[in-house]
Amino acid sequence: MKRDKSRLLLDFLSDETSSKWLWGLSQEAKSYVVAVLWRRTHLPVLLVTSTHSQADNIHQDLCTFLQGEEGIFLLPSREEDQRGERLKILHEFQRQRHSLVVASLPAIFQSVPSLSHLGDNIHTLRTGDVLKRERLLKYLTEGEYKFSPLVEEPGDYSLRGGIVDFFSPLYPHPIRVELFDDKIDYMREFDPRTQCSIKRRKEIVLSPKSELALLKHKKREFIPLFEIFPHGSTIVLDEPALLENCLRTLNLGHILSWHDLLRRPKCIHLSTLPEKSSWTRGASTLALSSHPLTSYQDQFDLLLQDIRRWSEKKYSIVILASNRGQGERLRKLLAERGMDISLKETFPLLERSNVPFIGIGDLRRGFVFDNVKQVFITDEDIFKRYTQRRKRWVDTQGRGIRTWAELKEGDYVVHIDYGIGKFTGIKTLRVEGRECDYFQINYKASDRLYVPIDAVDRLHKYVGDSSHPPPIYSLEGGWWRLAKKRVRKAAHELASSLLHLYSIREALPGHAFSPDSDWQLEFEASFPYQ
Repeated sequence: MKRDKSRLLLDFLSDETSSKWLWGLSQEAKSYVVAVLWRRTHLPVLLVTSTHSQADNIHQDLCTFLQGEEGIFLLPSREEDQRGERLKILHEFQRQRHSLVVASLPAIFQSVPSLSHLGDNIHTLRTGDVLKRERLLKYLTEGEYKFSPLVEEPGDYSLRGGIVDFFSPLYPHPIRVELFDDKIDYMREFDPRTQCSIKRRKEIVLSPKSELALLKHKKREFIPLFEIFPHGSTIVLDEPALLENCLRTLNLGHILSWHDLLRRPKCIHLSTLPEKSSWTRGASTLALSSHPLTSYQDQFDLLLQDIRRWSEKKYSIVILASNRGQGERLRKLLAERGMDISLKETFPLLERSNVPFIGIGDLRRGFVFDNVKQVFITDEDIFKRYTQRRKRWVDTQGRGIRTWAELKEGDYVVHIDYGIGKFTGIKTLRVEGRECDYFQINYKASDRLYVPIDAVDRLHKYVGDSSHPPPIYSLEGGWWRLAKKRVRKAAHELASSLLHLYSIREALPGHAFSPDSDWQLEFEASFPYQ
């Protein structure tokens, strides 16, 4: 009985008796193999490329294949690390998590603090711990955090009475520590846009902003990153011959320890061509068959012919759309040509599908992997819309106030319950023995309203003619409630009149436009902007 080729590949990757060399892989097929390896072994993996741009592309491919998985990191160089990603990855190593790290060769040769050194400079804070505010501030400033009135980016910190905010690279959101005397009373993550709580934390890890903060001390403990990668991990080299040439060109240090790393049995070399290298000498070799797809250039007949041909050979076929809207358009286009196909938000990496389907994901290019009978087709292969990945623009505008920085003293604001007032700044008040920050809103005469910063969502900027200041009423008398009642009544009357108008239109005979034609759907699907 003939052995299943996909099982042969998995067994080959699982063998730990010697290093391995797999060739015949397209760029995207390499990412697929690494994703399968990481998912199967549940062990740390370090994937090394020659350039950072190549590492970035592979990282994005891996995020598509491993949708929803945590622990997938792109290691930047020290010069490009603006968000403390290198320190975050080191912390993952210290916690012995099964991380998947993609890095360029120069980036992994840059020195980092040893894990013992890192452990000496990372502390755990718990609710109820004794902590002097001055000690916390000293740690943040020595850890290269920068003071900012508003904490928005990793490395920012701010101080308001007994409240200390800081944005650690170890967390996706800023942390707020509230001190009562010299004790930690409350800790939580909060949204930097709205200042509203996300979740309470009983324990947090306090770290420097980045590894640069540790360069001041104990330089002898700094070693290349690849030397502290967790024991038992797998090293994957993308195009070993190219990497070997890069190593000679860059004239990097620590060559002996690097060659020791290459002799590990858990070292895997991936290449497109069978180009030999001294690094692959003695490695077990497996020739594979994969190739990138050529563009269909809007020719759906050719696409459908290929899909049917692959289906007859029992290939698993996934058509990837960059977003759900694009996937819906593709589904309609294929349905009009006689192919009913489902749309799935995610797709299982290791489970085979007997019927083609559309998934959501972003690959640079589609490919065919004959050994595992797997085909990935991207919407860009179908329409050839563009060749470079683009950052998707997100509309962040809104009437609600998102951050403190949007407000200036003297701005008119609208409180949902009390109406229009004038913002005059942030005041720190002691209420029931605790100091907290409040937005001060001035109303008519001497009326004042203090809004907790956690309730910033109750405030909206006043939108109106700036040359004619709005009327400001007293907090007493119910003027704002009367104004809302009048507006509510007017809105109800307008809605009633519109309802009457459209009921008349509904009763009249209208003109039925024809459904969207094929060329209309194809134009929408090939349009490069969403």
